[in-house]
Amino acid sequence: MADTSTNKGMYNPHSNRGRRKQISEATTTRQQQLRNAQRALRARKQDYILDLEERIDDLIRENKALKKQVERLSARETPCLNENCTSQIQALQQKLSEMELLARSAVLNPPISMTVPIISERMVSLLTPPPVGLLNLNCDFVADESIVSIIDANFSKWLSAEECYGPIDVEPFKAKMKLIESLKEAGIVDRLFALFVVN
Repeated sequence: MADTSTNKGMYNPHSNRGRRKQISEATTTRQQQLRNAQRALRARKQDYILDLEERIDDLIRENKALKKQVERLSARETPCLNENCTSQIQALQQKLSEMELLARSAVLNPPISMTVPIISERMVSLLTPPPVGLLNLNCDFVADESIVSIIDANFSKWLSAEECYGPIDVEPFKAKMKLIESLKEAGIVDRLFALFVVN
């Protein structure tokens, strides 16, 4: 058994106490590479973050500009366009209402130019011969003038019966009316029936 008491104060060359740990050259190179890689990664991360921040700032500015443009377009009034279109729409709506009223009134109350002429009671009384005993020859001229004035006043407003109902045979009626003494020579019968037959 070794005497430990005698070796207590002696130097032991195999002891590691008080010595700096030695690192191999390969380990040192590897650690340096790792540190360089970490620095490069941090730099790339920083560049990427800065790039994202710049893009975010650009998008925020673009978004604000678009919002302002939308607000301007929404609030801006263009009299040369909007008011003109509005007035035209109102005019068309008014015209449409007038046309609808005109169409309804035309159906309910057709105008004289679209209907068969109506002979008034005055004209019927003038065209109807009086009884032979009451015939006054002095009134024939007045009757002729009244009939002519009525026909002339309404000639432009009447349509012929042929236009409304097709051709008709009026010769028998004309022959009977021409038997009236006051209507023989004035041509009134032909003019009257021309209203119903001739265009």
